[in-house]
Amino acid sequence: MKRPRHNRSKVIVAALILSLTGCGESPEQHFRQAQEFVQKPDYKAAVIELKTVLQKQPDNREARLLLSEVYIKKEAYPDAESELSKASSLGVPDDQVLPLLAKTYVRMGDPQKALALGTPATVQSPGARARLYAARAEAQLYLGQRADAEQSIVAANKADPRQPELLLTRAKLALSDKQNDQALALIDQAIQQDPKSTEALYFKAAALESGGKLDDAGKVYQQILADDPSQFRADLGIAGLQLKKGDVTAADKSIQAAEKV
Repeated sequence: MKRPRHNRSKVIVAALILSLTGCGESPEQHFRQAQEFVQKPDYKAAVIELKTVLQKQPDNREARLLLSEVYIKKEAYPDAESELSKASSLGVPDDQVLPLLAKTYVRMGDPQKALALGTPATVQSPGARARLYAARAEAQLYLGQRADAEQSIVAANKADPRQPELLLTRAKLALSDKQNDQALALIDQAIQQDPKSTEALYFKAAALESGGKLDDAGKVYQQILADDPSQFRADLGIAGLQLKKGDVTAADKSIQAAEKV
């Protein structure tokens, strides 16, 4: 006997709902899936998984911290600040929170807030101290405090000279001194440490463009899009390069690609 069509439809809809809601999956499973999405990277899916975890476990410190990191990668800095504040209130150590918070404030255009965090003794690990000092150096460069920025870079170097954030800050200093080759070498070192760092790749594209290497800059933007098609800023970067070359038609297509995202 055939099942009535309306009953079959109900079964299909129910199956779809169960699959979409991750029926039966634990918060731990959702967290592991979020970690996998971050590695791909698929930040939109990672956010969904982490929010699912936090709906069930609002006090999950690891999920709060990872969500803040994903928001920074997505350049959603106010959201990152909110999650970092919650993570700190839940007892996540300053080692993990303060370097990210300082970086977030700088990206939000509020370097004074980044400097107000100071360099407390609670930030103990060499890597964390290097990242915090690197963020301070960037804030000081933002404010035109060149001498203070150089001192912060020295302190960061003493803590851990291999940190990608420090390498990028040093590259910004070199670029401001018109030392493009040195800046690019430092950026490449940062990319070796973190190959999927969109921040480093965007910086490399900008450095190449400022040195007149438009084709090389375009290849870097294409690399960003290959890793993460949602990076519409890369499409806009390509459009800018195409306009410099006088190719208005190609630039218009790149802008349309950005608009779709």
